[in-house]
Amino acid sequence: MKRFFILTVLFVLISLVGTGCLQKKTSQGERGRNTNDAALEYMEQKYGEKFEFVAPWGDSMTGTHELLVRCESLESERIVVAVSNYKSEDRVFQDNYLAVKYRENVVEFLSQCTNKAFGESRVHYNVARSALSPELPADASFEEYFADESCFLSAAIAVKASSFTSEEQAEIVTEPILEACGASYIGVLLVVVDDAEYESLDLDELGHKVVTNQFVHCARLTKQHGEVSLEWLEN
Repeated sequence: MKRFFILTVLFVLISLVGTGCLQKKTSQGERGRNTNDAALEYMEQKYGEKFEFVAPWGDSMTGTHELLVRCESLESERIVVAVSNYKSEDRVFQDNYLAVKYRENVVEFLSQCTNKAFGESRVHYNVARSALSPELPADASFEEYFADESCFLSAAIAVKASSFTSEEQAEIVTEPILEACGASYIGVLLVVVDDAEYESLDLDELGHKVVTNQFVHCARLTKQHGEVSLEWLEN
């Protein structure tokens, strides 16, 4: 039961971190509108391009005002801006622009790590809608972003059963991930599936197979509160 709960939570995180399903309404009074304007100005000054308000995000009752914005360089994406202590003069601006910008870099990196052990893979990864460290500069490289503690990594990777030779393959996959990624939270599932299903399984279907023990093999890499764990799950 505990394992089922953990896996379900992990797949919910992978599925929802990049969607609006986690959104809560934020009331928009005069202060909210002023904060939104300040957030847009902050983004424009930091990244050197025009940003537009899209929608509220999060719950300002926590003391942090959040909103979704967009820009021309990442036109189809939604970027989170968070303003801590927004009611005071000591407000702090944060955003996840770099996480959105480097999404494909993360997918490519995870693919390279997995392909080294299995030859090919299908990576399912969504950008977390949580703000990064305000210390990260606008021109931070992918390596700098990925190594930062505020990075959040949650992914599911499918590989073919015919490519599986030993459980040591999981170590080949995860060692470079742990070496390069400084995220305070990492949750990566390596799921070995039947060859016939490999191409067709989307994230929801892959998640269903994991939580209902219908996989061939499955390894789970987690890092939380500084503790790292890599384990193969029984089906």
